[in-house]
Amino acid sequence: MDIVSNLHGLKLIDLCKFTSLQLTNSRLVDDLSGSYTFVNNQGSSVIDYLLLPEHDFQPVKNFKVSMV
Repeated sequence: MDIVSNLHGLKLIDLCKFTSLQLTNSRLVDDLSGSYTFVNNQGSSVIDYLLLPEHDFQPVKNFKVSMV
């Protein structure tokens, strides 16, 4: 859902490339839509991430950020 990137997002992508980690947001069962994890009167964004090496995708059955 969040299609905007800023400098922090680009740094996160570089970190993933350097460490061979992968962003799992929108790749696991309860996060199929890549839902926003932060919403306020100024906007919405994805600010909570799960980073895993690809070989650890299989044991992770579920990843969900609950908005309180």
